[in-house]
Amino acid sequence: MSGQGWDAGKVYTRQVHSGEAVKEGVVEAQQQLFDFIQNFRDDNVFVYREQLRQNLAVGEDVLNVSLQDVAGFDESLSQRLVNHPAEYLPLFELAARNSARKIVAPGAQGLDEVPEIQVTLRSNTNVVNIRDLGSAQISKLVCVSGIVIGASSLTSKATSVILQCRNCRHTKAVPVGGGFSGVQIPRVCDREQLATTERCPLDPFEISTDKCTFVDQQTLKVQEAPDLIPVGELPRHIVMSADRNLTNRVFPGSRVTITGIFTVYQSKNMKGTNAVAIRQPYLRVVGIEINKSGNSFTKR
Repeated sequence: MSGQGWDAGKVYTRQVHSGEAVKEGVVEAQQQLFDFIQNFRDDNVFVYREQLRQNLAVGEDVLNVSLQDVAGFDESLSQRLVNHPAEYLPLFELAARNSARKIVAPGAQGLDEVPEIQVTLRSNTNVVNIRDLGSAQISKLVCVSGIVIGASSLTSKATSVILQCRNCRHTKAVPVGGGFSGVQIPRVCDREQLATTERCPLDPFEISTDKCTFVDQQTLKVQEAPDLIPVGELPRHIVMSADRNLTNRVFPGSRVTITGIFTVYQSKNMKGTNAVAIRQPYLRVVGIEINKSGNSFTKR
């Protein structure tokens, strides 16, 4: 979102056979991420392959990855991950799930027997001050540090919504993005209509809550550390969204370094107004490191 449009000096292409080159690029990126998990070594230790094995053995479906290791393995892959995290993180998690299949179900053809793996990222370089976050960082991976001043109770966030037509009972699954993103329910039933069947009315879908997929989500509020506040200025803060294994990791008073995707959402106060282009920034958390805690119960 931070680019300058068609005049940014980039090359744009259009496929004659729709989706073929895009699919090839996705498959190639996923293979590179899979190779990183399988082959990255520190001395003679396969770091992430062994970490994944140990985590699965204790029931933790998570893989904690250092961005510095990714850069050391493939600098181009690291840059793409930083510049397009919303596209590459799902591929990273799919690659981690394929790696987990070799551990928990080596003979399986599909991924039905393999748990979902959450990939978390950490980085100690290029830490950005909260007050310096701007439009140039939107949709990119950033690293900020500060003090947690607010942590909500856990809520349930749908990752896949199952819709059912009230008229013909047709069902469809609609994926939901991470963070504060919502879902747009189709207004028209897309079931193939036969000549003898009656067309479904407008807005026919209802949500089948018991069939939807949910994950834990928590909202955090992080404020600038006192030593980072300019003289005479008030401290600034940013709202963050954490999910799955990143929830209930920190409490108010924790001093943290957080890696996340700097993005925007439409505030409830803005809905129904003429400010349709105004969005509120927030950080979608993809990694948490606790530097200093104000509560002994945060040590886990």
